[in-house]
Amino acid sequence: MPYYRIKLEVERYVQACGLPWTILRTTQFHNLVFELIRASARLPIMLLPASTSCQPVDVRDVASRVAALVGSGSAGRVPDLGGPQVLPAVDLAYDYLQVFERRRIVLPVRIPGKIGRGYRNGGHLTPEHADGRRSFHNFLLEESQKPTRTPLDANEARQA
Repeated sequence: MPYYRIKLEVERYVQACGLPWTILRTTQFHNLVFELIRASARLPIMLLPASTSCQPVDVRDVASRVAALVGSGSAGRVPDLGGPQVLPAVDLAYDYLQVFERRRIVLPVRIPGKIGRGYRNGGHLTPEHADGRRSFHNFLLEESQKPTRTPLDANEARQA
């Protein structure tokens, strides 16, 4: 995937720059997985990658790790940080639908090619470093409690 190729290239530049460095790789943030699932739920049928798991991690868990690393100086390539659970993408979608009390058909779709194979093989996961504390389910519960934003009407927009 071009995104991961570019990230790897940047890591190589950092390693070769001659300055002290630390690289921490993480799995996808809860927010990213949430937005992807929420976007797919806008349609009556949610298309999700078949045979693909995710290991979403909370930004606060990542921030805590980064803060600890900053305080300890240059460390090179440190152990990855993943969310506390590796779950099928379809299960994450069903959890979203339950928490937000929505009904949709969930249709797993096989992603072809190298990208699909990489995701099915778990190249984006780090189950041996499931060190994140906050689950995706708890993230969803928190998101469901946030007030929904409505667009400003013309009068409110003028007053703002």
